[in-house]
Amino acid sequence: MTAHAARVAGITVRDYYTDGAAMARSQLVAQEAYGIDFISFFSEVGLVAEALGSRFDYPDDDLPLLAKPKWPDLSSLDDAVVDPSSDGRLRVYLDAVAYAYEARGDTVPILAYVPAPFTTAQQLVDQESFLLGLLTEPERVSDLLAYATRSVIRFCRAIVGAGGLPILVDPLASGSVISAEHYVSSHCLSKPR
Repeated sequence: MTAHAARVAGITVRDYYTDGAAMARSQLVAQEAYGIDFISFFSEVGLVAEALGSRFDYPDDDLPLLAKPKWPDLSSLDDAVVDPSSDGRLRVYLDAVAYAYEARGDTVPILAYVPAPFTTAQQLVDQESFLLGLLTEPERVSDLLAYATRSVIRFCRAIVGAGGLPILVDPLASGSVISAEHYVSSHCLSKPR
């Protein structure tokens, strides 16, 4: 259901992904309209990367679009982790989960889709630099994945605390973007530190 719920509730997609109460109300309206047996919160795969410093544009009636990654290449990584209570739009998700949990309790699963570390990492640096780095700078890619992993874990814990079930999504790790061999080798090197 995700952002289609905005249309069902009669609000803009931008209002949906920038206001936790609006996101939750949209999902509750859609759940009732379609008889869905769960609630699912998702906007786009840049959510954690934005909270870490990548810049996104917010169209009125479409999902956020990556405007500028945090870093141009793999040479400038830092050790910051997200604060889900205040960084980027992570609070929007947490507010939506808490609102839905208050409304539905444990009667239906409340799912919050979270961009996995690989997808998050690709949104933190220039995508070409990231993909080439898998071949030429695997240790730096490993460091970037560890960086992303720490923040994804922290966000997932906050979702659980708000009453939701985090579901990791990793579309930028699909076979049309990267080989299975490179995906496995990059994750084997990466450990959250």
